[in-house]
Amino acid sequence: MGADFLCYILEMDHGEEPDWETAEKYIEETPVDELRTVSRELLKEYLTNLKDWWNGDTPRSVVNIKLKHTNALATGGMSWGDNPTEAFGEIATLDEAGILDVLGFR
Repeated sequence: MGADFLCYILEMDHGEEPDWETAEKYIEETPVDELRTVSRELLKEYLTNLKDWWNGDTPRSVVNIKLKHTNALATGGMSWGDNPTEAFGEIATLDEAGILDVLGFR
C-alpha cells in the first residue's frame, strides 16, 4: 500500500468573495450534530484561518493563487491515511460541516 496525493482547491470567480458573514451565522444557527464536528468554537477558528489564508496570510502549506478569471486557494500533499497538512484537515472539517458550500466555493 502506497501513499496518495490529497489536495483541496477552493475556487471563486475573480471579483467574487466568500460570504464570511453567512458562514459565521450558519455555524451559530445550525445544530451541532448537523455540523458533524466537535464544537462551534473549532469551526469558528478554522473559518478565521481560512479567511486569513484567502486574504493572503498563508502558512507554507497553503498557496493563494490569483489568475486572470479565478482566485484559488490550495493545500495538500502525500498521505498514508492522515491529513497531509494541518490546513488540509481544517478545510476538510469545514467541508464536512457544509461551510464551503455556504461560503460559495466551487
